Amino acid sequence: MTIVVGNAEPQITISSPAEGGFFDFGDTVPYEVSVTDAEDGTISDGSAGCAKVGVKYLLGHDIHAHLLSEATGCKGTIQTSAEQGHGGDANIYGVIGATYTDNGGRPGAGPLTASAEVRIWPKLLQAEHYNMIAGSRRSPTPARAAASASATPTTPTTRASTTSPGTR
Repeated sequence: MTIVVGNAEPQITISSPAEGGFFDFGDTVPYEVSVTDAEDGTISDGSAGCAKVGVKYLLGHDIHAHLLSEATGCKGTIQTSAEQGHGGDANIYGVIGATYTDNGGRPGAGPLTASAEVRIWPKLLQAEHYNMIAGSRRSPTPARAAASASATPTTPTTRASTTSPGTR
């Protein structure tokens, strides 16, 4: 880890596509990125600093991703590639990532690079991978709902402990 004194890390926001959005392989996906940096100010569509914003499309598979295409700028489109090399039952998804390297801070403080990413899902996804999608919920069946309603409520037990200074 490198610690740089006199320069704050840029903060990147990917406002499009939305986290958890959907796409088809081969789509051209619109993106929009903005950067806020204490030293460089706000960088958004139309700013000269947008030339330093890098955007990438990666094909995710389980817990890793492969870079497939790149673009530059705060706003534009990026081409997704048709899925190849993975079967129809593979857990695959898209990742849109953005990076920005600031101009540095106080004299002698070097530049810092920040990154952010959002995950987008193919419109056709194997049901076995549904639990990977944030926000998915399972509705109770009528039998489960009735059993839950007739269950005896329980009171949670709370245990508190205190430690005096100098003791463990």
